[in-house]
Amino acid sequence: MAIFREVLGAASFAGVAIPFLEPYKIALLVKAPGGMLVYGMLIALVYAITSALAKEKCNIEELSQTILKGQFASIVIISAPEGVTDEQVQRVVSLSLEARDMDLTVAARYFEVETFDSGEETEPFVVTVNGSDQAEIIAMFSGIFAEQKVNIENLKALRTNDECVLVFEVALPMSINRNAFRQMLQAKARSVNLSISIQHENIFEAIHRVPIV
Repeated sequence: MAIFREVLGAASFAGVAIPFLEPYKIALLVKAPGGMLVYGMLIALVYAITSALAKEKCNIEELSQTILKGQFASIVIISAPEGVTDEQVQRVVSLSLEARDMDLTVAARYFEVETFDSGEETEPFVVTVNGSDQAEIIAMFSGIFAEQKVNIENLKALRTNDECVLVFEVALPMSINRNAFRQMLQAKARSVNLSISIQHENIFEAIHRVPIV
């Protein structure tokens, strides 16, 4: 997302500098060549995993990955040919990583596909919280989301020294009172001396898009 490129690459949010992130910014993320170099670190890992799955004729349905404090994690949803077990998948992926001297833990398990459906139409919003770090911040706001039946679809937390930035991607039910919900979040943020922004995802993406130079 554009927000992560801006926050991590430019140490800013909505064009406003975030001083405490300045020493940690990765300027290469907002430049095409640098972005290729950074993402290149993931390519070897992803290839090791996907090539092993391809050899077993496994089809990748969905894939999500991240790096937190230098630790890589990936969730891969696959469909496997009849007769290929989860133990088999775990073994071939583990061997592929070991052959490249990649010390990663692999776990594979079978699961039944279940589609989550709240039964109500929703709209995507982005809620951004920033300010002084406090241990209960995520629980504080996720509790409000749970009470209002607002599903968290993605969450990014950045912490350094005594400051934090939280980015919640949420699905707001169409029936929810937008103004009341906004006021509820703003009141909670004010009570703990935090700043908060609530925007529709489309507006958020348009505002925070970082141009490739």
